[in-house]
Amino acid sequence: MEEVSKTYKEITQKRLDNVSFLQMFNILKERNTYFLNIFNSYEMTDDIKENDNYISYFYTTDEEWWENISHRQYENEKLWWVVAMANDVINPFEEMEDGQELKVVDSKLLYNIISDVKKVSDSY
Repeated sequence: MEEVSKTYKEITQKRLDNVSFLQMFNILKERNTYFLNIFNSYEMTDDIKENDNYISYFYTTDEEWWENISHRQYENEKLWWVVAMANDVINPFEEMEDGQELKVVDSKLLYNIISDVKKVSDSY
């Protein structure tokens, strides 16, 4: 398995959005097959998740989806992973319960979080 110096766009002819969680994963190649190294990880620090200056709370309604919450909070559905990460969600495909309390990171921190996620990819 080898790490590839090509970008996602060079391989797929598609550009990743700057806020895409996929930015974190570097590209590997094995036997002429490209894939994302999904084992890279980033964990939001407790300094952010437990600080009321950076966190607000959101209560879910029936059939809520991460993208909807992200759109309402950040006006961008592609930042769903920030909300999931702030709540230590392991499987974002599980349904949320009605009335579930979720932490939402202040939008002022988004640039820092996205930059940190990008650094994870660059460090591999």
